[in-house]
Amino acid sequence: MSDRTPLIAWLESLAAQATRTETTEKLKDALAQNPSRGSYAAISDVSSLAELNPAAVTRTAQSWGFSGWPELRVALRSRYLESLSFTEVASERRLGTPASPVASSFDADRRALMSTSSTIDLAAVRAVAHIAGAARRRVSIGSGTYKSVSDLLATYFTLAGYPTQSPDETSGMVGALSDLGPGDIIFGVDLWRGYASTIEALAIARETGATVCLITDRGATGLRKVVDHLFHVSSESSTFFPTLVPAVALVNALASELALLDSAVTEASSQRFEHTWRRMGFDQKHRPPSPTERSTP
Repeated sequence: MSDRTPLIAWLESLAAQATRTETTEKLKDALAQNPSRGSYAAISDVSSLAELNPAAVTRTAQSWGFSGWPELRVALRSRYLESLSFTEVASERRLGTPASPVASSFDADRRALMSTSSTIDLAAVRAVAHIAGAARRRVSIGSGTYKSVSDLLATYFTLAGYPTQSPDETSGMVGALSDLGPGDIIFGVDLWRGYASTIEALAIARETGATVCLITDRGATGLRKVVDHLFHVSSESSTFFPTLVPAVALVNALASELALLDSAVTEASSQRFEHTWRRMGFDQKHRPPSPTERSTP
């Protein structure tokens, strides 16, 4: 069964960080009592639910640290879904007709990407890419499924000419954190039902003076003392596991901006990569002959 206690506590913490008014209390109570409806609602719907006008909902969301209702809705949805069991999540996400799970999956990924692209701060993405380009060291971390996104970020940044480490989840992460300091940057990836160890690692990195960035589907509450740059992405798929499409799209965007910072750096890196790739024989067109082939008359 679902446990709404953490969700309600989260809403209470949001309201507590702003001046408590009748408006904030109305929105908080409406979302606490109707988290399922609220986490999918347009601003007109949530305004009706809370008996407020849309402008009041927007102002309240901003007083809680969000850019507006769409960003608050993403965070609410993540918290709500996190309170459900896997079976309940599948039901909430309305898997679709049994005959079209594939179509439902593609549709859900498209919706998640559109939701993210409409709320993400593009100027902030560009700014963080520039910080990464100027950093002394770059580290990317993620646990479980989210390690794949961390690895992708490190691969793309490195290929662009800005070597980035994505350490393993045990001693490698400890070693990477121990070497961080002022002038360095670390990226964390932590989505639905994430890992406390990732947030703790980012907190440690912040204490060293490194710039901390987090890609997440959660709200900023509780993360303000840990993270310098927070990117909200949707992770809502058609079933009970999260989609990584928006997170990967954000990594692509960061890497694309990074690759344009210094064309000479990126070109030199891509040439080194290409040379090594061919030398290792991965490219079949340029694969060197094997000893057997060389000895054949």
